[in-house]
Formats: sequence, structure tokens, C-alpha cells
Amino acid sequence: MKNFYAGFLFCLSALSLSSQVTITSADFGGVGDQFILGVDTSPGIIPGPAGAGQTWNFTGLNTVSLDTLFFLDPSTVPAAQGLTNCNLVTESNDGYFFLNKGSASLNTVALGTDINGVPTLAVYQPEQILLPFPSQLNDQVSSSSSFKTAIFLGLDTNVLGCQLTFDSTRINRRSTLNTVFDASGTTYLPTDTVQTLRAKSDETTTDSIFLYNPNPINCLLLGINMPAGWNLMPQTLAQLAGLPGNVITSTTTVYTWYANGEKFGVVALRLDAQGNPDNVRFKSDASQLSVAPVSTPEMSVFPNPASKGLISIQGLKSSAQISITDLSGRRHTIKRVGTDQIDASNLGSGIYLFTVLEQGQAVARGRFVIQ
Repeated sequence: MKNFYAGFLFCLSALSLSSQVTITSADFGGVGDQFILGVDTSPGIIPGPAGAGQTWNFTGLNTVSLDTLFFLDPSTVPAAQGLTNCNLVTESNDGYFFLNKGSASLNTVALGTDINGVPTLAVYQPEQILLPFPSQLNDQVSSSSSFKTAIFLGLDTNVLGCQLTFDSTRINRRSTLNTVFDASGTTYLPTDTVQTLRAKSDETTTDSIFLYNPNPINCLLLGINMPAGWNLMPQTLAQLAGLPGNVITSTTTVYTWYANGEKFGVVALRLDAQGNPDNVRFKSDASQLSVAPVSTPEMSVFPNPASKGLISIQGLKSSAQISITDLSGRRHTIKRVGTDQIDASNLGSGIYLFTVLEQGQAVARGRFVIQ
């Protein structure tokens, strides 16, 4: 969920401004708009200093993969029903973002994605302020919010003689997002040159992880004593799951560059925990793929071509995520079956590209054909 939200902030927080470097609601997309994003997972760039009159040369960014951002009418997205303040939905490889776009600000109402094939919706209380309108150099905004989201597990296993049965997991998140518009100047992109305003966003989140067990669990070997119902995940189980703990606090920093009339962000640069750039999304187009081919290894798929049904991806790990697009760049949702299979029953005939991601990073790619 953290990666997924970081992916959301990372993608969504890149917007647009003018030569006057002022953001208004007109600079963010509306229903029917589209925006093409390039992705570089090994960016050799740095944010640079703050202040006016800066120059950023990002022409060396590699378009490792493309993503298409669609701006949708909430009435066409079933999950938006009941979100009364939502008047705009964006769809991309990061999932769905349910927004409240007004003349004074752009807010997150909810976010949604598929986790292991299970649709998941997280509703913010109150809405999280992403961008105030209008915004100029030295403006700041801070927003605190929270959400709860439950995910079905259906886990029933025996560990060291202890029967562990968990129906669902729930994440309770508290989040504070601080944004300062700290720099302005000229940004050189692989496909364009624009006057930009930069924002530095720091989001600190605290996630508490709960488990629902229908029956009491008392396992001395694992140090687990849980009554039936919702319980904070024991530290021993968190360690077994590869988590740093049952309550996780972390901070994500994203620098974004905005340019007028672009409808979305021209650059969004994310830093890792050590403050090093680890991912960037930027304005691009399909022509850039020919000069910057994907460098990740290709995975074998069978059967290929396939007649819908189940498709096996050799070497696919259960912890990996899969992003599937057609040749137009449109994202498709599929269901994972077991460890290394996907259910392609909902895909029409055509050629599909997929990217395998681990912890938000592209590690492999491939393609398959549906007859």
C-alpha cells in the first residue's frame, strides 16, 4: 500500500504552470483528457537548488516504459459511486485516483487499486490537499488525513505446529503531506522545453497493520496470543511477512515540476530513504521508446499465442506486481492465479506488453498474444 500510494503521489503531484509560474485549476486535466508519461527507473538526475531562475536539463532521461493517464467521469467508474465529493477520476498503471477538483484546490477523495486481484478502495478522512489553486513560488500547504482499508487474505496455514487462520488484513494510515513551491525556471525534457515551478512534497505516514482471525490463536512457540476478531499484527508475524514491524512510520519525498497547459506534471522525481533519486516520471511519447529501449530482462510466457484462459510467466514471484498494457498504452487489470500464472480471460484479441515490478521497480518485461 505504501508503494502504491507513493506511486499515486509520485504520478499525480506533477502538474503544470505558465511563464508566470502560477498554477490554477485550469492547469489540471478534465474529463476526456489524456497524458503520456515516460518512466525511468535509473534516473541520473538530481533535484538541484531552490530559488528562482533555475535551469534543469532532463534531456538524458530514458523512456524505459510508457504509461497513459486517463481523466474519467466518475459516473463511468463503479467504485466512485457513493463518493459524493468526487468529480474527477484518473486511471493509470498506479490504479484509480478519486479527486475533488475545485477552483481553490485539488484534493484526494480516495484511491483504489488491485492487490493480488482484489479491488481495494481507501477513502480519505478528511480529503488530502494535493495542490492549492492558485500556487506560486514560496507558497506552502499542509494537509493531515487518514484512511482504513481492508484486504481479504483467506490464509489458513500451520507454522511450527501452530494453526494460523486469518480472514483479512487491515491497514490504518495516518498521513501528513507538506508541500512547498521552492523553485522556478526552465526545464529541458526529451520532448519539450517549458517554464516550470517546482514543488517539494514530503509525506509522512504511519501504518498500523491489523489481522482478523475468526478463532483465538495461542501459539507459545511464536509468542502469539490473539483473541478472536481484529488484532494488531504480532511482531513475530510481521517479521515472517518481511515487514519492519506492525506499526510502520516512513517519509516519502517527491520533487515535481509544473508547466502551464500540460494538464498533468511534466516531471516528478522520487527519492529513496537515503535521499537518492530512484524513479522519475515525465512527459514523453512513443517516439522515445525507439531511442531508449527497455533494459530489463525478458520473461518467457506460455502458451504464446494463447486463447485467453490461464497464462504462465516463467520465474514470476508471488510478491511481484504485474502491469499489463496493450499497444495503445491502455492499462488492463488481470487476476493472479497461484504464483506464476495470470487469468487473461477478460482480454480481447491482440498484443499485450507486461512489466514485472518488485517494490515499485521494474525488474523484467515481456509480451504475449491473445488470439
